[in-house]
Amino acid sequence: MLMNTAALKSWDDAAESVQLSCQCRGLALTACKAELAKITLRLYADPVRRKTRGGPSTDLTCAAIVDGPYCAGQLEAMPTGWAGRASAAALIYANPNYRLPLSAKGAGGSPKPSTRVSPKPSPKPSPKPSPKPSPKPSPKPSPKPSPSPTPVSGKTDFGCTAYFHTSKQFGGDSMVIEGEFTESSWAHYAPDFAHLPKPPTVDKWDDQIQSVMIVCDAKVAGTTDWSGVKLRLFADPYWRKTRGGPYIDLGCEADNAQLGCTGALAAMPKGWGNRVSAAALLYHQEDFKLPRTLPKSA
Repeated sequence: MLMNTAALKSWDDAAESVQLSCQCRGLALTACKAELAKITLRLYADPVRRKTRGGPSTDLTCAAIVDGPYCAGQLEAMPTGWAGRASAAALIYANPNYRLPLSAKGAGGSPKPSTRVSPKPSPKPSPKPSPKPSPKPSPKPSPKPSPSPTPVSGKTDFGCTAYFHTSKQFGGDSMVIEGEFTESSWAHYAPDFAHLPKPPTVDKWDDQIQSVMIVCDAKVAGTTDWSGVKLRLFADPYWRKTRGGPYIDLGCEADNAQLGCTGALAAMPKGWGNRVSAAALLYHQEDFKLPRTLPKSA
């Protein structure tokens, strides 16, 4: 049984959308992609107590992210017949025939679903994904630091990478924007997607983005307030002098070890498909907007 919320008395038969994201650590990129392909989120119509081994089920797979040791999947709306129907779920790794046990007291001979991608993960993950993601064939854009915002409190040291794709489900052409966050640097932004190197198959990056992901890693666990991390997507480039105009934020959910966080949009929200013209990686900068003019060094 799961904890209720203030707005929801029960999670049973209440799920209307689902999101899945995973990160592979301790393996080479090629090996990671093979392992990520074995991950499935399986949704069941029946809970364990009905002793039907979950009854009818539907699967959500985890699509590999180009040039990175990550995968993601999303059901923006449930498949036909599954809205408000899921009563149980399992994260499955390399076990396509998995079903729920007959009793909640034990696994009933079935292996436990694992939340780790690597069968032998490194006990001390690297602070950054390995190898370092780099867009191909177009070079990655250089994010421009904002004018020295004031740190919130204390010192932190972590890096973030934002992935942008021209198709839903993290397909099509892709590029990345990276930022290193330290005590004196709290925002990194790309102010005009139209001026970035041209993608391989579309005319420009401006107004072409259909899916997005953010991944961050810290050097030391417990030193970063991951709730303060956001990827802000702007409708207007800086030169329109609207400070970015309308925007939406993608948050970053911390992992269990507090060593990093991830966030993903496998499809853009209503009204935001093919609309993003600029973006910013932010840490505790709720009021951040694009500048009206760029620094001379930009």
